[in-house]
Amino acid sequence: MRNNSHPLSQPLSRFASLIAAVLLSFLLPSSNIIMLDADGSMRVPHVNSRPNLSFHQVDVFSSECTRLIERETRGGSCVLTGVHLCGSLSPRLIDLGTSLQRCKGFVLCPCCLKGKLGSDCNGKGKVLGGQRSNYNVLVETMRVEAAKKGGDGRAEVEVRFDLNVMGPKNGFISAKRI
Repeated sequence: MRNNSHPLSQPLSRFASLIAAVLLSFLLPSSNIIMLDADGSMRVPHVNSRPNLSFHQVDVFSSECTRLIERETRGGSCVLTGVHLCGSLSPRLIDLGTSLQRCKGFVLCPCCLKGKLGSDCNGKGKVLGGQRSNYNVLVETMRVEAAKKGGDGRAEVEVRFDLNVMGPKNGFISAKRI
């Protein structure tokens, strides 16, 4: 039987997000770190131990998510981060990061894409004949999407690959409003 009360019992991608949030809470002690996830069954006891860290169960595709971010950032600004975002979560982070006025930027490490966009990236990877991996094509596609949505030079977008990441999903897209 699986012990869901221990953080290590969470899927690895969730565990990485939890670690990132806790680390950010230590690195940025005067900032409020807000974790969002649709899974309300997540066990996050360490969140309660940090005064500047909170967890909210919310569907990131809902209007409630937008209202939550606006409410939590009232009087300030935010930077969105997404670690190992799968499927349509990566494009959604870009949408939130480019549409919310209080959002000053975002950092995204995509995982995979499903559906039409995923098929398109895989197709581009095959057309390039191994010159670039499907993951590199995905990262470039997300960079282009972020630059388009940031539009008219309002956002500076860049990509970096961290070779120290112990896994193949090591592309980070960052955007900041200028």
